[in-house]
Amino acid sequence: MYRPFCKQNVYLDSQFVDHLSQILSLFPTLDTPNQVIGTTGRGETVEFSTLMTDTVPNIHLVASAQWFARWRYEVHDLNSPDAWVRIQDEVVDDVPGLRRVDNITNWCLQQFRFQYPSQLITKDDIWHYLYGILHAPDYRTKYRPDLSKDLPRIPFAPDFGAFRDAGADLAARHLGYETGPQYKLIVQIDHAPNPYQLDTSPMKWGGTRKEPDRSVLHVTPFVTLHNIPAAAHGYVVNGRTPLEWAIDRLRIRKDKESGIVNDPNAWFAENPAELVAHLERLVYVSVETVRIVDGLPPALGD
Repeated sequence: MYRPFCKQNVYLDSQFVDHLSQILSLFPTLDTPNQVIGTTGRGETVEFSTLMTDTVPNIHLVASAQWFARWRYEVHDLNSPDAWVRIQDEVVDDVPGLRRVDNITNWCLQQFRFQYPSQLITKDDIWHYLYGILHAPDYRTKYRPDLSKDLPRIPFAPDFGAFRDAGADLAARHLGYETGPQYKLIVQIDHAPNPYQLDTSPMKWGGTRKEPDRSVLHVTPFVTLHNIPAAAHGYVVNGRTPLEWAIDRLRIRKDKESGIVNDPNAWFAENPAELVAHLERLVYVSVETVRIVDGLPPALGD
């Protein structure tokens, strides 16, 4: 995941990636299941935000992010088969010996069960609760100075269930953005051989540069989306909305040094109209995120 809701292929190898850090312990193979939550890094000037993904995250997916994983994976020590070690570059091929370790400890589970004795809490519940709390408006407002210079601390909210359910709902929307429901917009398509063809120019809002109309998006010179709701502009992650990230990334780019061309048209080659469906899904994700966050109860007690 290169930028929010914008994926790219990556050659995940130390020959090409300067600093793999612990990524191979989180995603040792293409199909190894995991989820990670990123939070804005220390000292960043953008507003605090968070995002969950189930694939390898770029460090700037969320600005200078700190990533917290649901699980980590270990392999047998090559020198001691009975011991388990963190995956390193040189032992990543030892896939059959993987062991999954839960990063939510039993101690953590005990703390939550003690705090909320009337609920049968699981580790998955805690994971979703964390994601819900990190979206809470009152939490972000009260701790805004702290969140800009330190890692987030997690409070015990008065209503555990509300934040667990909201976090699970947000996770489902954010992880499933490529296949989820579409927010039906009015799509104007002018006659052209390939109206959905993206070029080097970015998409543009309607209106003028000084007074843009964000209910209208000119996707290409021949395709325009109308009736984009205001809520689609209310969900911001890493300084931009999902639509703004799409505008930034979905255009042809050529790397000056290598000459490699990044052409997003290839992503929609089998069905070019899927470009509009993708944008409608991003609108749906934004609208639903705003709805869920607006419905949260207070995260902080008196």
